[in-house]
Amino acid sequence: MILPIILALILGACSVNTGSPTPEGTNESAPSASAVPTAEPRIGIEVGDTAPDVFLFPAPNGDGAMLSDFRGKVVMLNFWASWCGPCREEMPSMERMWQEYKDRGFVVVAVSVGESPDAVRNFVDELGLTFPIYLDPSKSAYAKYNKTGGIPQTYIIDREGIIRAFVPGSRDWDTLNERAVILRLLR
Repeated sequence: MILPIILALILGACSVNTGSPTPEGTNESAPSASAVPTAEPRIGIEVGDTAPDVFLFPAPNGDGAMLSDFRGKVVMLNFWASWCGPCREEMPSMERMWQEYKDRGFVVVAVSVGESPDAVRNFVDELGLTFPIYLDPSKSAYAKYNKTGGIPQTYIIDREGIIRAFVPGSRDWDTLNERAVILRLLR
């Protein structure tokens, strides 16, 4: 009989106060700092933000660049890895889209996260990719953009360098639905 009472007291002492914080301007005492609900920490960047300018290390088939070097173009910034199945699935449709729209001011900027140049070269050769490929060996560029902790992650950036869409996960970029934001920005 006494055991349930002791358990109730112990469990009650461990509960978290989930009530509303005291409104400002009232005479009630403020809750302790540990009991005040806080906003979720902001992870990564948001649609509408200026795209952070990051250095993109050269891949075996090109030179290094700053993301700002692409200002004036509609940019599909894609973070990926060769071992990632969903990345492998979406890359061919990204290549087709690049071929179709590159003359209209569209560029795919694909950034391999944490991989060796050899792994990237083999992947690019195997899939026959021709759009710009870059390396992020220290994952520093990825860290500035990362929202989900996974890959692929794609950001659509307008000609002025503003992020207009965030696309987590793999997509079939051959569909009009997936291309809608890019087509709107290319007008």
